[in-house]
Amino acid sequence: MPPGEGGTGAIGAGPKPRVLHLIRSAQGGMRRHVLDLSAELRRRGWEVVVAGPGMAKDLPVPTLPGPGQGKARESLRALLEDENPVILHVHGWTALSLALSVKPVLPLFFTAHTLLPPWESPLRRLGVLHLLRKARGKEILFFAVSKAVGEELLAAGVPEEKVVVLPPGVKVPLREEGEKERLPLPPPGVLRIGVASRFSREKGLDVLLCALSRLPRGAPWHLFLAGSGPLEGDLHRRVKRYGLEGQVTFLGFRPSLAGFYEAIHLLAVPSRQEGLGLSALEAMALGKPVVASRVGGLPEVVADGETGFLLPPGDCRAWAQGLEAILHLPRARLEAMGRAAKARAARWPFEGVVDRVEQAYRLR
Repeated sequence: MPPGEGGTGAIGAGPKPRVLHLIRSAQGGMRRHVLDLSAELRRRGWEVVVAGPGMAKDLPVPTLPGPGQGKARESLRALLEDENPVILHVHGWTALSLALSVKPVLPLFFTAHTLLPPWESPLRRLGVLHLLRKARGKEILFFAVSKAVGEELLAAGVPEEKVVVLPPGVKVPLREEGEKERLPLPPPGVLRIGVASRFSREKGLDVLLCALSRLPRGAPWHLFLAGSGPLEGDLHRRVKRYGLEGQVTFLGFRPSLAGFYEAIHLLAVPSRQEGLGLSALEAMALGKPVVASRVGGLPEVVADGETGFLLPPGDCRAWAQGLEAILHLPRARLEAMGRAAKARAARWPFEGVVDRVEQAYRLR
């Protein structure tokens, strides 16, 4: 019997079948969401297999388009035969491309975690648009992590009845109960700004460093960068060129961020593109205000002037002005915004997201 054959139709209330989650290479919010979702589904009785680069089932997911597609396709076919899942749930454009290439006969779900690639990257943009044209005629349910992502899917021609806006939700506590991660904290009175991000161009960290370099010398701030990625070397060089070595600390990749969020006063999300911004939700859930770009799904998360601040993406001068204004705010104002942020984050309960995913699985 081909993998997944016989698994079509609604899933009843009996024993819960096996789900295969396929994810592209990821370190940030997408990876955390897939691991958290899989763990909760297992707790609720589902059999869940997670496949992708560096996951429990280590499977290559090549770039779109790119070399290695044939080998990856054979690896996925073999995995489907071995695991025989009833549902295939994929995350990321490259994972969707790979899944469609094996022509699965089982119900397919796709979570769009990001906006479409910008026109500044025409080959990637056209590749994703071509992928969506292929996907439109398939039996796929699209989960969009924000209204902004959902609107892009609809604009690309995905039928409205196949698009469900489903933000990933936020877990509190984020990791083990009582876990603490000590940071090398600056003296009292220094604004501790945090970033939890992949170090890549779309995350806009070069804009943030440019903005910080324009603040008055000796201004009381310190930036903590949690993450890694292809632009790490470039960011180190920018810090040195701007003369910010004493005010910027690179923390590396951190599998748990709870202690990090607790230690900072303010999270910065200077993205040029962002599907939702899970790090913003996580920080807000722990009572931290957020300064973020007015792009993608971030305005759906951050209430400007209430739980944080929204600034133009990619605009060094505007970010410098915004950060200088924040530095002059009374600490009590930031703390009040943090309390409002925590209340707002409660609108995205993780358990409710899993409930809706389960419901969607059962109806396929």
